Amino acid sequence: ASVRAIAECAKRDGFTVRSVDQFGDVDLGEASASVSIVSNWPDGILDAVRSLPNLPVIYGGALENSPELIDALAQERQILGSSSEAVTAVRNPVHLQETLRQAGLPALEVAESLDNADRSLDWFLKPVSSAAGINARRIDLTSIDSHLPKGRILQQFVSGRTLSGLYLVSANGVQLLGMTEQLCGTPEAGASGVLYSGSLAPLSIRDVPPTCFECADKIGSVIGSTIGRSLRGLIGIDFIRDEQSGELWTLEVN
Repeated sequence: ASVRAIAECAKRDGFTVRSVDQFGDVDLGEASASVSIVSNWPDGILDAVRSLPNLPVIYGGALENSPELIDALAQERQILGSSSEAVTAVRNPVHLQETLRQAGLPALEVAESLDNADRSLDWFLKPVSSAAGINARRIDLTSIDSHLPKGRILQQFVSGRTLSGLYLVSANGVQLLGMTEQLCGTPEAGASGVLYSGSLAPLSIRDVPPTCFECADKIGSVIGSTIGRSLRGLIGIDFIRDEQSGELWTLEVN
């Protein structure tokens, strides 16, 4: 939806950039040779790309929620990044947590229906196609009727510090580049609930213990080697760090 960061990095590295964006910020224009603003996002992205020269495409968040669109883009242009198959695999919340559990790593409970939800746990209701914490909230299961709302999933709620890891994925493996603390629901940014409202970066061993980085590194390696073998480029993995137990719980992959 916002490609400003990608455009600014590419320009800094000497590339000429043409951007397709939902907002068309002023500083995006300063980093781009041209900016195509797509109001009917994401459906209008394909037509906007078709109107540009035959250049490779790099896509950003939250296009991982639109694998069909990624497929359509791949028919039109060379994509420098992950295929729709890899994206679909790592965005499957049930498969993600099962993979972590089988690897002996901390894994949250996930339920696709009320029948499968352990009533003794606290739960979070979130969209399967989620981004930035939009429409995600803590939920009392007694407030839901017989079925979950369409397109929603239950994820075990854990209280703690919200972190994110940035990884570079290539044919040679997965490299943890660094970690950030995510600001969620920050009133000063006009946010509430768990709405993403910025990041503090980079974290160091003065901010979190070395074991936190070690666990994040293992999680990235497991995800890259088992679920998303054809993942390529930069990915983000969101975590909750339980301040009492020190466990690093994986929320989702972006």
